[in-house]
Amino acid sequence: MALFSRRGSSDPTPTPAGDSPEIGAPEPAAQEPAAQEPAPAVNISVGTFRGLGSEAAPAPAAAPDAAAIAAAANAPRPLPLAPIAPPAQTQTVEGIIDNVLLRETLARLEAGATNEQFLGVLRQVLQGHLILRVHGNAQEQLSAGKPLEISILRDGENSYLMAFSSGAALKAAESTATVPETSAIAQAVPAVITQVVDGGFQGMVIDHASAPHRVVFPTEVLRKALADADPTLLVKNLLAVPHADGVEPKLADALERSSLWVAANEGPDGAAGIAEMRGAGGLRFLQLFTHPLEVIALGRGDRPVPFPPANLARVLTEQPGIAGVLIDPAGPSAVIGRAALAGVMALAEQPATEV
Repeated sequence: MALFSRRGSSDPTPTPAGDSPEIGAPEPAAQEPAAQEPAPAVNISVGTFRGLGSEAAPAPAAAPDAAAIAAAANAPRPLPLAPIAPPAQTQTVEGIIDNVLLRETLARLEAGATNEQFLGVLRQVLQGHLILRVHGNAQEQLSAGKPLEISILRDGENSYLMAFSSGAALKAAESTATVPETSAIAQAVPAVITQVVDGGFQGMVIDHASAPHRVVFPTEVLRKALADADPTLLVKNLLAVPHADGVEPKLADALERSSLWVAANEGPDGAAGIAEMRGAGGLRFLQLFTHPLEVIALGRGDRPVPFPPANLARVLTEQPGIAGVLIDPAGPSAVIGRAALAGVMALAEQPATEV
C-alpha cells in the first residue's frame, strides 16, 4: 500500500496542463426563429483526465487546520474551486427545482471566462439534475410512450442538446423563443449526458440565453467525464446538498459502495504517496475525490488514481493513525470521522488495487 505525502488543502491557483490535447467547442446558432447569441466556446484540456495537471506547481507544505477549514465553509473561493459548504436549496421559478450548486457556479462566470473557470463549471455539472425543455407536453409524450421532443440548437449539420440549471434560465430561454408550446422535465445528469453521447450531438449547451453565465461542453469532454465518474454519482450528490444532521452516516455508507479517487504523487525521496490533510493536534485525514477533475482542480500536480472501497478499507485498517477522510477538498467538501467508517473497514479482506 502506498505511503502518504502530507499535502495541504489550501487554495493554490490552478495551472493548465502542459501537453494535453485541447478541444474547443463550436458556437451553435439558435434553432428557434428568434435570434439568439451563440453560446461561448469552451476550451478544456482532455484526452485523459488522469494526465492533467502534471505540470502544475506543488501545493504548499503546510496544511491548514481543520478548524480553520470549517470556519471558512461559506467563504467565496475562485473557480474552479467552490465553497466548502453547499448552497441552500432554493427555486427561482415556483414548481421548477433548480440545480442550485450548478446555478450558483454558472453565476460566477464572467465574460471572457478562463479555462480554469470552465473546469469549475464542469465539476459541478457532475451532480444532481438538469432541466430539459420539451416541445409540446412532456407528460403527454411520456404517457404515450413517445420519445421526448427535446429542444436543441443547430449550427448547420451540427446539433447541441439544450439543458438548464434553473427555472430562471429556462424562462430566459423561453422569452426569446417562438415555439407555441413547451414544457420542462428534470433528468439526472448521467441520463442527460448519455443522451448527448449516444444521440449524435456535438455537445451540450447549458443556460444558452443567460450570457455570460452559460457554457457549451463538447461531447468528447462529456464522454470522458461520465466514463470517469461513479455510475450513481452517489457521493457527489450527497455533497451537493446542505449537510443536515445524519449526512455523515449516509456518506460513510456510500463509501462502502462507491469507487472514488486519491491524489498520488512522489515525495522528495522518490517514494509514492497519496494526499492527506493535517487537522487540529496533528490529526490525519485521507483526501478522497469523487472524480479526477476534483484532483485536477486543486492545481497541485497530483495524479488521480482510482481507489475502490477495498483500498480505502485497507488503508484505514493498516494506518490506525488516520482520523478519517476529507472528500473533495475543492468543494463542496465533507469530513467523515474514523468511527463512522467501521462499515468500510469491514471490507479490508477484499482484494485491493495497487496505487
